[in-house]
Amino acid sequence: SLTLPGSGHSSLVEEGGRWYTCTADAAAGHHMLHCIHPEKRDIEWTLKSPFSQYHRHEFNTFASSTPVVCAKGGIAITPSGTNEITVFGFNLAGKKTWSLDLGKFPTQHGHGASPTIVGTTAIVAAEPDFAMGGILAIDIQTGKVRWHHKRMSADAPYAAPLVTTINGRTTVIAPSTAFGLTALDLESGELVWQLKQSPFTQRCVGAVTRNGEMLVVTTGSGAGARLAIGFELAKSGPPVQKWSLNRATSYVPTPLTVGTDTLFWGDNGIVLRVNSVTGATVYQERISDAAFASPVHMENAILNITRKGEVIRISDASR
Repeated sequence: SLTLPGSGHSSLVEEGGRWYTCTADAAAGHHMLHCIHPEKRDIEWTLKSPFSQYHRHEFNTFASSTPVVCAKGGIAITPSGTNEITVFGFNLAGKKTWSLDLGKFPTQHGHGASPTIVGTTAIVAAEPDFAMGGILAIDIQTGKVRWHHKRMSADAPYAAPLVTTINGRTTVIAPSTAFGLTALDLESGELVWQLKQSPFTQRCVGAVTRNGEMLVVTTGSGAGARLAIGFELAKSGPPVQKWSLNRATSYVPTPLTVGTDTLFWGDNGIVLRVNSVTGATVYQERISDAAFASPVHMENAILNITRKGEVIRISDASR
């Protein structure tokens, strides 16, 4: 085992035999990006960034965003008590290469959204509560903003954007309460399509998942509201809603694609597996205590971690 300084909800990412994650020491005022050598079980280097404490949800941390890394470097996001968001670039030797201030980020729950990486382009969603924000494509080596899709948000979305190929076009899919689903061209930032009306009334936290020609989106609230919608991709224009579920789906955890099914590991520990095309229930069982982590699929099993730190393993079979 290896104990990291500070605390956080940032996930581990791997590149070149090293692991990367973030923590924060609130007392010292340090946000920390760590590079870990897994075989030596040691921290190879740490990049510290100053920050001041800010209002956040009791379940949130000051280091909830996961960094993204490729062979040529990576980026990490640092929020601060001045209600601002800073993105910085780093190389794999542990040096900061650039820093970009994304401006004010007033929210009810604090920051926590993670970027997505494609090649050397990072997609960052920075949309505060009921204020101007947007989606940016940033070159991780130079910090140059390749494009910025600006828009006025509603409830701040925390879902990581999905980059996928639709009708031969590499597309960024971003969910939000205000706009539903938005599709942007990865290279230019051009608007590909937009839902005419958002079907979401709650906050988007879990990332969009794709299974074949279906997109699955979840929304919810801390009060217990849940909504999952399955959209079928169209040959042109926005996708068509095919089904919706308002029970037993997940809010914070991202849904998981398993074969032709979608699996929701609910925040309350209930696991619901449905057919991705029809939304029909395959099974529903209480599996664990409360869980905010997203499940993963590996070696014929599905694994997740509960809020108590227990690792739960279940079969990936449909029954």
